[in-house]
Amino acid sequence: MNHAPIAPRSIIYLVDDDKSILDSLTFVLSKAGEECVAFQDPQAFLDVLPADGTGCVIADLSMPSLSGIDLLRELSARKVSIPVIVLSGCGTISTAVEALQLGAVDFLEKPISTSKLLEVVNRALEIDAKRIAESQTDDQLEQRIRTLTPANKKSWNA
Repeated sequence: MNHAPIAPRSIIYLVDDDKSILDSLTFVLSKAGEECVAFQDPQAFLDVLPADGTGCVIADLSMPSLSGIDLLRELSARKVSIPVIVLSGCGTISTAVEALQLGAVDFLEKPISTSKLLEVVNRALEIDAKRIAESQTDDQLEQRIRTLTPANKKSWNA
C-alpha cells in the first residue's frame, strides 16, 4: 500500500521586539488553531529555524538588533524559503516595496484586524504547502532517476 508522507505541522514563527504584540498575535493565532513560537530577538529566531522549516514567519519591520528587511535578506542568504509576512507600525511605501521585492508574502500595517491577519497567514501557509509538495515531487523524481540502470538512463536521456 502506497501512503503519502505525513506533512509536518506548520509553525508560525512570530518575531517582534514588543512582547505585547507577540502576546496578541499568539493569542489570535492560537485561538484559530495555529501553532506559534514567539521570539523577541530576531537572532534567537535565526539560531533555531531549521533550513527546511515549515509554516511562515511574521516579523516586525522595526527591531533594534535586526530589521524585518534584514531578516528577509538573511533568510535569503541562508536559502530558507519559508514565507514571511512583515508587520509595521511606521512603514513607508518604499519599505513595503522593498520587503515585497525581497520575497515577503505581504506587508501589513499595525494595528491589523484579526480577519486580515488570518487571511494573510492562510495564504502564506498555502504558499508553503505548495512549496513543500513541489519539493517532495522533485525528490521523488530524483530517487526514480537514481534507480535507473545505465542502459535505461541512456535511452531516457536520448
